[in-house]
Amino acid sequence: GATFGGACCAPNLSGAKSAAAGALQRARHAGVSRPSGAIPDGGSGVLGAELAAEDQADVWTRYLCSLGYIDLQIARLLDALRTWGAYADTAILITGDTGQAFYEHGFCCHGASLFNEVIHVPMIVHGAGRAAPRAPIVTQHVDIAPTILDLAGLMIPEAYEGRSMFDARAGKPARVAYSVCETPLAHEVAAMTDGWKTLLDRRLGEYFLYDLALDPGESSDCKSDHPERLRDGIARIEKFLRGRERRAEAERAPSAATVPP
Repeated sequence: GATFGGACCAPNLSGAKSAAAGALQRARHAGVSRPSGAIPDGGSGVLGAELAAEDQADVWTRYLCSLGYIDLQIARLLDALRTWGAYADTAILITGDTGQAFYEHGFCCHGASLFNEVIHVPMIVHGAGRAAPRAPIVTQHVDIAPTILDLAGLMIPEAYEGRSMFDARAGKPARVAYSVCETPLAHEVAAMTDGWKTLLDRRLGEYFLYDLALDPGESSDCKSDHPERLRDGIARIEKFLRGRERRAEAERAPSAATVPP
């Protein structure tokens, strides 16, 4: 899962625009893909911008063309490695920093929510002679550094949150994958485990639950039908946020070396 933050081209929302943004967010979680009403993005064209159908198709085609270009460049690199006789002994990891939304939940681009069209990205590993896991497993970007160290035969620091993708524990269903979105457009936290996704919209102060096995498009919030799953997801997110805050406080605390005598 990706973690979003930092600069964004849309302004902070306030007043009527905040109310409209809240209505838009609730409509997304209720399964409305193109909610009507005001576009609370200050004219940036990022959040909920209305494009004509032919323009949407053009944007989608351009996006596919950009992916095709990247594929060609990767192919050139791999062909060069084979030509040099270095492919078999080279560790290769290919992933993406984020996906892109195309109005599946009423918005385009990314940085506006944690639906799967935004956070589900490729993770392809060529292990330089190491057999890759064949079972479908949940991986995260925090797994990249441990995987590279593992392939290089180096020690993985215990402080690392991630696991090597060649570690047998990496594919256990009980593992929880967390994602965070902190931008002017959204403050959200999601926890995914065992085919279920709990999402906290911190601006709305509401939790949402999705059964990814039955509803991979996250079109319907099913928390009223599965209260136990919701409670479990809430507990996981609250624990994650407490740990995050403790780490932030530790980083803010002055070290002994910086305390004046």
